[in-house]
Amino acid sequence: MDITFTRGDGTTTTGTVHAPAGATGRPGVVLVHGSGKGRSAHYDLTADAFARAGIVALAYGKRTEGYTPAHRDYSLLADDALAGLAALRSRPEVDPARVGLWGLSEGGWVAPARRFAVGRRGIPDHDRRELGPAGRAAGMGERDQVRRGGRA
Repeated sequence: MDITFTRGDGTTTTGTVHAPAGATGRPGVVLVHGSGKGRSAHYDLTADAFARAGIVALAYGKRTEGYTPAHRDYSLLADDALAGLAALRSRPEVDPARVGLWGLSEGGWVAPARRFAVGRRGIPDHDRRELGPAGRAAGMGERDQVRRGGRA
């Protein structure tokens, strides 16, 4: 299901919610982009894998305004990830107390930056949890795929 949500600076972006059929009250995850511009089919494939595992996933449009290989505003990108978190929490498919971030590559820098927002932006303390073994296993799978030259 395609959605639109407002980022911290008032601009909007779009995303796709990938959910198991008939899902309600499920855990959720926001996929935080790696480097580069825009969203690729890779994020939809990853989000579909989370959905097959019973986790509602949001793959959203990365901010590309002012983004270059030489300039990356991780704070701004983290604010966007937080907006995605809020959008996913508002979905009926999701248990808002069980939503986290999953960062791929550059997203691995962006996702932890949100920790600094806890307490400053009304984000509940329980959001300090990480995705745990599932997130680490997904990251290891990506690393192995890179070693094989991108082949699955």
